[in-house]
Amino acid sequence: MHDAACWRRILSATDGIEIVSLREMDSFDECWNDWLACDNEYAVGDRKAMNAGAGKYMNFIAAEIRKKNLS
Repeated sequence: MHDAACWRRILSATDGIEIVSLREMDSFDECWNDWLACDNEYAVGDRKAMNAGAGKYMNFIAAEIRKKNLS
C-alpha cells in the first residue's frame, strides 16, 4: 500500500518540487459509504470488494506540491 510516508519518499525524490503538505484524508469512510450506497453499476461492483475487506488496503492521500523556481 502507498501510504502518506511512501508518497512523501516518492515526492521528496522528485527534482523541481517542494512538498507543501501531504496527509491521509479523514473522509475515507464517508466518501466510500456514499459511493457504495448509490446505484451506479461500478459502485454495485465495488461493494463486493469492500465487503471482502479491500478497504483496509486503501486510503485517500491529499498532496499539495509546489514547483520550485529553478532559474
